[in-house]
Amino acid sequence: MNLVELLQIASSEEKAEEFLREKGVLKTFDSCPFCHAKNIGKIRRNFYKCYKCKKEWSVRKDSILEDLKLLSLNSYWL
Repeated sequence: MNLVELLQIASSEEKAEEFLREKGVLKTFDSCPFCHAKNIGKIRRNFYKCYKCKKEWSVRKDSILEDLKLLSLNSYWL
């Protein structure tokens, strides 16, 4: 991967999230990680919610990125 490809991936959160899912860094949730119910939905940009147990979690749950505070590249360009 060269710098141009990296900048294209990092140009938006959606592209970066898709890339990290393809590489296996982020999980794809099809059920709640707490109660294992299938009735979940994306409620905000980076959060899911279980409609059975009412818990919310980040797209970074159970990944190596879970406890990291990440800044977008756009904040460096301003």
